Amino acid sequence: MTDPNDRWYLTLTPEARERVFAVMRRVRDDADRNAATGRKLAPGYGEIAFGTQHVSANIRAEALNAFLAALGRGATPQDAAEAAKAEARTHAANWNRAPVRVACVAGQWENQVWDGATDASIEAAMRSVLRATDPAPEELKEFFLTPGPGGV
Repeated sequence: MTDPNDRWYLTLTPEARERVFAVMRRVRDDADRNAATGRKLAPGYGEIAFGTQHVSANIRAEALNAFLAALGRGATPQDAAEAAKAEARTHAANWNRAPVRVACVAGQWENQVWDGATDASIEAAMRSVLRATDPAPEELKEFFLTPGPGGV
């Protein structure tokens, strides 16, 4: 556990800190949307999942939540991104340990999740946080306060 006085975001100016917190709220919204998508796509009781869309959305949500948790504990954005990637890889490994086997007319295969599937979302969140630390010129403030690719 880091010393509460050594938290990364405490080194920022109050304005930059508020911009980072605004980005963190948007990342939380993105994580919540991914979790809702995962619940929506998950098979119902007695059904068998066809594909891994629901798992991928849930892993992305958990990874973004891990990124935010690490930031909240005072980690730098880079360290938080590494922690989130490790969390995502753990979830993917757990899913892949017992993959769903699907058989149909076309043949039989296993649904597995790529362990690096969430890297782009995590890196986009990290870049958004880092971008929020730089003071933006007045004419670009609207650009920095709108979501970028991937909703972050």
